[in-house]
Amino acid sequence: MVAAWLMRVPNRIYFRHGLVYETSRGLKRIILMNVDRLASFCATEIVCVSPSVLKRSIEDRLAPANKQIVLGHGTCGGIDTEFKFNPALVDRQKVADLRKRWGIKESDFVIGYSGRLVRDKGIISLVRAFDMLEDADDCKLLLVGMFEVRDALPEDVKERIENDPRIIYTGFVNGGMEYYYSLMNLYVLPSYREGFPTGVLESQAMELPVLTTRVTGCCDAICDGRSGLFITHDPEDIVEKIDEIRLKHRIDGRFGREWVKEYFDCRKVWCEIEKLYK
Repeated sequence: MVAAWLMRVPNRIYFRHGLVYETSRGLKRIILMNVDRLASFCATEIVCVSPSVLKRSIEDRLAPANKQIVLGHGTCGGIDTEFKFNPALVDRQKVADLRKRWGIKESDFVIGYSGRLVRDKGIISLVRAFDMLEDADDCKLLLVGMFEVRDALPEDVKERIENDPRIIYTGFVNGGMEYYYSLMNLYVLPSYREGFPTGVLESQAMELPVLTTRVTGCCDAICDGRSGLFITHDPEDIVEKIDEIRLKHRIDGRFGREWVKEYFDCRKVWCEIEKLYK
């Protein structure tokens, strides 16, 4: 953005994918906020990827309100609900092969997550909640993602994930995520900050009920009570909401798919981006 501003490029569009400073403190937070303000100053237009990112950006005075927009209902590019994240197109034999590979029985209730395994994603709360589930011999926790050095999990939580036979840790997965969602009965993202969580949209498109927090980004990603439920970071609250899905079958995942198809299909989002650029 600075280079474009120096060279007087006439249209300088900055996509604000999230607010990384939200979980930072002290000098680091000040530096991160001011870097974002600098990029915003150099831009001619700022696209926030969710309404809550826009709201927080205005509140924190990252840029004037009239310089910032949200395209449609948000996200940076939408998801492919027709040809990729579509349960009707899933090869059941591939799902069966994955079940065999990871030791998941048809009768298991699989609580799933996809993404970086770091503190900011609420993984500590998720693992502790899983430990607290009662009458859960048939429950599995499926974590699709990789550990990272930045914002790393405590060693005891990492060891717990790697050694508990009820926790399935896949490591980095390159492609085929629709098949991992097909293994899940419930998707959980207890994040502390997001721009707009793509995994929440992908899982809803695969007709999964979702539990997520009311933080920036996540608060825009579900229809509370219809496609999912909001949770806090308290493990007891997460357990209570898991049981509402697991035992009471409160959420019908088919509504979530229709909602995501209507507002977040990539072809609709791409049209909005194309209009902006033109």
